[in-house]
Amino acid sequence: MNKIKELREEKGWKQEDLGNLLGVQKATVSKYETGRIPLTDDTIRKLSDIFQVPSDYILGISSSRDKLNDKTMEETIYEKYGLKPENIEELKKYAELLKLKQLADEDSEFGSNLKSLRHNNK
Repeated sequence: MNKIKELREEKGWKQEDLGNLLGVQKATVSKYETGRIPLTDDTIRKLSDIFQVPSDYILGISSSRDKLNDKTMEETIYEKYGLKPENIEELKKYAELLKLKQLADEDSEFGSNLKSLRHNNK
């Protein structure tokens, strides 16, 4: 949980200061920062609001601090297309298949280019 410490120190706050904002003891903040105790969903939301960064940044999933990108893929898809959660799961599977196809196409294109190079060098 290095991001929490990093964000706290950027603000010039002590663990006690952040603890007061979260409603927890200084020792709990220390444990969050070292990963000795897991963050609850509620704590992640609070940290995101306090530091104005996406929850994915706090969790180390994303390097973007842009709070505007804090929507999940599911929320974005639901807002745009109105798909039900089970359909969103199907869409994710389809996206993975498209990704595999893209990689296969790129490999095929690379293979064709390599064959062409070999043929031209004979």
